[in-house]
Amino acid sequence: MAARGSDAGDAASRPVLRVLRTRGPLFVCEDPAGLLRRLPQTRKRHHRGACLSIEELEHVARAAEVVWLRPEDALRRAELRERHASACRLYHHLTDVAGLRLRHGSQFGAAFVGYRDLRGHGACLVFLGPLARPAAVAAARVAGSVAKEAWVAEELHGGGGGFTLTRLGETRGEPRAKRCRGVP
Repeated sequence: MAARGSDAGDAASRPVLRVLRTRGPLFVCEDPAGLLRRLPQTRKRHHRGACLSIEELEHVARAAEVVWLRPEDALRRAELRERHASACRLYHHLTDVAGLRLRHGSQFGAAFVGYRDLRGHGACLVFLGPLARPAAVAAARVAGSVAKEAWVAEELHGGGGGFTLTRLGETRGEPRAKRCRGVP
């Protein structure tokens, strides 16, 4: 019997996303409502199936009822959500506040690749900060080598939270603009 997500809300009006199993840190899903078609990774050549990270799952769960086929996977979600709480908040901030569409950027050493237009290449690589100077230089160079901007995201603690996003210079890793709340 499938277990319903704890944040189901009004189940009658929400589409359903079924989590079939986990594969490492990813959740393998069945998507009868087509919710995942709007995620950037489904538009890329290397996309294979509906595997979501914890950040993606938490974001989709805001609009869908999550149904768990195995209770141990629901426990895994709780564990990963706690361990990656800041990354989940950043994913929400970048998608809902900054208007980006995201996929994981691990192939670039970044947290996320941000897209403004899914028909094109990603606009930016988002790194979790603060970054030491050598790491900032490396981040800027990696982003520049794939024709993307490098952004560093730092979580603001207290005073309402949120994130500070800083664009790095193309090769020196220096901020191009003053730090500001929201999108630089």
